[in-house]
Amino acid sequence: MTRFHYRAYEMQIISNQLLDSLMPVAGGRPADLTLQFSEMAELPEKTGGHSILRTTGMNAAGLPYLEVFMADEDGNGPWLAKHRSDKGAIDYILHASPKRIEVIVQSGTPAEDIEAYLTGAVFGYFLRLCGSSCLHGGFLSWQGKAIGVVGPKGAGKSTLTAGWAQQGLPVLADDVGCLIANGESWKIASAYPRIRLWPATFNGLALENAQKIGNVMSFADKVYVDLENSPFCFEAEAQPLGAILVLAPRTAGELTIEKLIGASALAALLGQIYAPQAGGKQARIRDVKMLTDVIKTVAVYRAALPNRYDWLRHNSMELLDQIIDEFSGNA
Repeated sequence: MTRFHYRAYEMQIISNQLLDSLMPVAGGRPADLTLQFSEMAELPEKTGGHSILRTTGMNAAGLPYLEVFMADEDGNGPWLAKHRSDKGAIDYILHASPKRIEVIVQSGTPAEDIEAYLTGAVFGYFLRLCGSSCLHGGFLSWQGKAIGVVGPKGAGKSTLTAGWAQQGLPVLADDVGCLIANGESWKIASAYPRIRLWPATFNGLALENAQKIGNVMSFADKVYVDLENSPFCFEAEAQPLGAILVLAPRTAGELTIEKLIGASALAALLGQIYAPQAGGKQARIRDVKMLTDVIKTVAVYRAALPNRYDWLRHNSMELLDQIIDEFSGNA
C-alpha cells in the first residue's frame, strides 16, 4: 500500500492518502501520527460521549457542519469530530495512544472539505487531546523569533497575518499555534504552507489570483493562499516565541497598542486558547500553568487595528518595529 509522508506541528505524519495541504517530507523516520482514510457509502450515526462543540452553521437537515465529542467529561479519548454537509459526511476519530486519526468519508464528499477540517479543527483538537496547549491565531517568524497574532473573530488576526506575510514575514502557522517547551522558554510549531482568507481580505490586500489555491471548503467562500508563492514564504522549522499581539475589535481611528503584564497578560492569553472546552479540568489547569510560564519570557500586547486595508499595506510594519524593539531588549 502506498504511504505518503508529511510533517506538521513537529509530527512526522504517515498517511494512506495523498494530501495537498501538508508539506511532504522524505520517508524513513518513525511516524508520530498515522492518518488512516477509508470510505463508506453511508456513515452510521455515532451517539454517546460528551459534546464540546456544535457549530452554529447547519446543513439543510439541521445538523451542525461540525460537532466534536469527548468520551467523557474528564477528557478521555477517543474523541470524535463529525462533519455533516449537504454534499457529504466525514467522521474523524482521534486517538492519543498510539497517535492516529481515523478518517471515515462518505463516498462523494468533496476532497477539499476532508482536508479543510483535518488541517484546521481536527488537528487543533488532536493536539489538545495529546497534551498540547495551542493559541488561536496566526504566527509568523521575524529576526529569529515567532510573533503571534491572536484575538476574537473579526478583530483582524488573519488580515494582519496576511498583511505581514505579504511584506515578507515567513508564516509559521495559520489558525492553530502549538506551544512547545524549549528549556526555560517556548517555541511555536511550524504547521503547513497555506493560509485561509475571506475574499474581502484577499481583495483588500490586492493579492493576485495566481497566489490562490481554490476554496478552503466546497460550501464557503474562504480561499487558500499559497505560502510557497512569492511574495509569501513559509517557515518550516519551529521558532522561539518572542511576542504575542492580542487584538481588540478594530477601530475607525488610528492604531492603539499597550503592553500587558502579569495577570492582565495571562487573562488575555487564556481567552485565546484553541478548543478551551476540550480536555476537561486537567487541560484547563495545564493551560494556566503553561501560559503563566510563557508570559515570563514573552512580550504580550493588546492592540486595536485601524479598519483600513491601506494601513495594512503602508503602516503595519511600524507596529512590527515596536514589537521587535521590545522583545529584542532595545526599547
